[in-house]
Amino acid sequence: MQASLNRYLVVGALCTTISAVAQADNGFEATVGVGLALLQSHVKGEGNEAELFPMVELSYADFSLSPDGLGYTYELTPLSALFFSLSTRDASFDSSNTKLSNLNKRDDAGEFGIAWVQTSPSMELTTYLISDISDTHKGYEIGVDLGLPTTFAGGYLTPSIGVSYLSEDLVNYYYGVSQSEVTGSIGSYESDGSFGANVGLEYVYKIYSGWHSYTAVSMEYLGSGISDSSIVDRDTVWSGVIGIVYEF
Repeated sequence: MQASLNRYLVVGALCTTISAVAQADNGFEATVGVGLALLQSHVKGEGNEAELFPMVELSYADFSLSPDGLGYTYELTPLSALFFSLSTRDASFDSSNTKLSNLNKRDDAGEFGIAWVQTSPSMELTTYLISDISDTHKGYEIGVDLGLPTTFAGGYLTPSIGVSYLSEDLVNYYYGVSQSEVTGSIGSYESDGSFGANVGLEYVYKIYSGWHSYTAVSMEYLGSGISDSSIVDRDTVWSGVIGIVYEF
């Protein structure tokens, strides 16, 4: 798996975009479905991925649970909130990667995140900080994402843009190469951190009653701090998702 491409992030985006979620008297909400993710690889020896995955989010009161982790929302005003999360970051390459067999295994990391979310009928602005709490990479990621939702062809269309910074410790753990790991085709590498950017487009369409379709495509610029690594093939990656969910 690749650390920068988390297929489960689309679930949160989907649940945010759907505006008319049915809520039971006890505060329980659920979105359940299946999606197909297409992910372009950026690490040597890692193939592009095409796989089915569950699009599931369960929430009760201010708590939410999805395959990506646990979340808690604290409302500041009707149009802004703080979101706290416990989640994981995938390792940059699998231990079965034969091209990187001389590198030490990189582990998935447990992370704590806090985001400030501001919404309006025409804007969704998210500022976030994600930090390692598992003593794995010992680093952090900060970023800002801006979405501009609008109605289109009977559904909700949201173009988005974002910028991020991955700390030196995070980048070096997942993409650095020590002298002891050097081979004929893999040189040593140490980064000072990496500034990245992304653009995306997502579309949610209500099919019937509680059924919705979800389509998204995004392009991510990894930043030179990552792309200059000797284990990285490219500086830009594409991803796409199509799925169908039912909300109740």
